Amino acid sequence: MLDYPHKVGVGNDSGTGLLAKLPLELEGWNWGAFLMTLWWSLSHSAWIGLLVLLGLVPHVGWIAALIVSCVLGKNGNLWAWQNRHWDNVEHFRATQRVWTWWGIGVFVVYMSAILFLAIATNNARQAEIESRRPQISIQETDPKTGRTYMRPATEAERALFGER
Repeated sequence: MLDYPHKVGVGNDSGTGLLAKLPLELEGWNWGAFLMTLWWSLSHSAWIGLLVLLGLVPHVGWIAALIVSCVLGKNGNLWAWQNRHWDNVEHFRATQRVWTWWGIGVFVVYMSAILFLAIATNNARQAEIESRRPQISIQETDPKTGRTYMRPATEAERALFGER
C-alpha cells in the first residue's frame, strides 16, 4: 500500500519516493543542489548530501565534497521530486530557482571573502618583509649648528648601496 494515496493518479506523483517519475521538462542540472549542497539536501531529504561533511577531512576532503556536490547537481531534480510534494511543475521550478539564487549569492560572498583575505594576507606579508628590511641612513652635519644627525637615504642613495 502506498504511503501517499492522495498524490497518486492525479498526474502529480511528487513526494511518493521511488515511485515518482520526474517530468521530462524538469530533467537537467540543479544549481541549487550543487551550490548549497548541505542545506539543500537537508531541506529535500536527500541524505546523501550529508557526505559533503567529508570536506572537513584534511587534504582530501574537498575532493569528496566536490564529488557529492556534483552528484547532487546531476540528480537533485529527481530526488527533490521524489522526496517532497510539489503543487505543480512551476511550483517546483520556482522553489529550485530560489535555491539557485541563494547558492549564487553565497558563492559570490564566499569568493569575495577569500579574495579579500588573500589580498590582506599578502599586504601583511609585504609589510612584514619591508619592516625587516635594513634601513639605510645617511649621517649629515647641519651647517648652521654643526650638529650631526641621521636622515633616511633617498632612492638614488639606496640604489648606490644595492637597495631597491
